[in-house]
Amino acid sequence: MKAIHKYKGSRNREHQRRIAQSLGYRPSIWDNPKLVALLQRAGIIENVEFDAPYAPNAPLIADTETITL
Repeated sequence: MKAIHKYKGSRNREHQRRIAQSLGYRPSIWDNPKLVALLQRAGIIENVEFDAPYAPNAPLIADTETITL
């Protein structure tokens, strides 16, 4: 049984994670801002500006790009 049917309507975070995983979502380190901040404080990663594709509100196409149809 797919997780989306098994955990439909659940508010449990683990159930939501399983649904997302069954739909093909692949989590990354950039999904957890607290972990990124911790790694920056530890000096493991440098200061990171959230540029595309990691910026949540970044436009999909830059203003300088031209689309020809």
